[in-house]
Amino acid sequence: MADPTISTLTAVCEKFYPERYVVDNVVKGTPVLDALRRKMREGGSERITFDIEYGRVNGGVRAYNATRTLTHSPEIATQGSLDWSHYYVDVVLEQLKIAYNASDPRRLANYLNMYVDSAIATMRERLLSPDIFKEHTGNHMYSIMDAVSDSTTYAGINKTWDGLSQWQAVVAEADYTITPSTGKVAPISPYLENFSKMIRLIKQISGKTPDMIVTSGPVFDRLKEQINANDRVSATRSGDSVAWGYTNIGIDGVPIVYDLDFETAQCTDFDGNGDNRSECGGHKALFLNFDHLYMFYLKGWNMAWNKQGWQVSKGATDYFNAINWTGGIACTARREQGIIYGIDPDQDVDDFKLMSDGQTNKDDFVSSGS
Repeated sequence: MADPTISTLTAVCEKFYPERYVVDNVVKGTPVLDALRRKMREGGSERITFDIEYGRVNGGVRAYNATRTLTHSPEIATQGSLDWSHYYVDVVLEQLKIAYNASDPRRLANYLNMYVDSAIATMRERLLSPDIFKEHTGNHMYSIMDAVSDSTTYAGINKTWDGLSQWQAVVAEADYTITPSTGKVAPISPYLENFSKMIRLIKQISGKTPDMIVTSGPVFDRLKEQINANDRVSATRSGDSVAWGYTNIGIDGVPIVYDLDFETAQCTDFDGNGDNRSECGGHKALFLNFDHLYMFYLKGWNMAWNKQGWQVSKGATDYFNAINWTGGIACTARREQGIIYGIDPDQDVDDFKLMSDGQTNKDDFVSSGS
């Protein structure tokens, strides 16, 4: 005989906590998750498989005569694939408390609400939001950091072998040479003009302006100081900007947000005694284009309850279920993204410098845009 309490729990979840409600509340207050969610895609059953653009069709001007022949453009896209990662958060309810409330679905929904909200917060704050800023390892998802870099391999393929350096993201960083006056490597300055230059550089290479810049709190504060002192760049705020530990400012029409999970996962003190990116460390800034950066999910597993529904624990003391998400993040055009490495938010304003073209991989991209 079916447990009537389980039937009631199932009906309450279907009415008050459907998939859409859970998705909306998981991403609430986190700007990057929210932006990724807006173009969330359903993926295949075995792996995330998607087309990746890595070039542009060649073009030009040609006089025509009978001796000329037509030539075809090179391949500009390929297909990559990523493994799914599965995330879940248990929801466990005491049987005795359920018994007190089971007679009234509204009371049961009120009791369940705290546990569901806690599970949603755990999914957001302890699982998805931190992991989107961590490089893929083990069971953790393929993230933004795997896509937005100058790594040669992504989504199981390597396109640099044929000279297609535009396969990588746009990168700026210190040049890792010793500055004679200090005896140390100079960092990238947390300078508004450097962020503005990066925006222009990405647009020059890809033809598109980033949708959002993500950085650390200390770098954000240094940028905000300059904005407050300079009226030609306007600061903007919105009602949601103060939700769950972030706010935003704008430069050249692009919002800059700070994210505590990004700072924790990716930012360290800059060490001018190092010889390379890894040794020097420093803070970072992501320049993201969400037309080519997606959150994928496996059909039926987009913040879904367990397929087997509510169950009773072995000792018959609890009812339990879980909220599940199976997915990952994929980038369909890495050249549309950008990242600055090696920022020192502690640098004195008198030492701020505009980064040179030599500190970027600008020259790696074919000038014709192919």
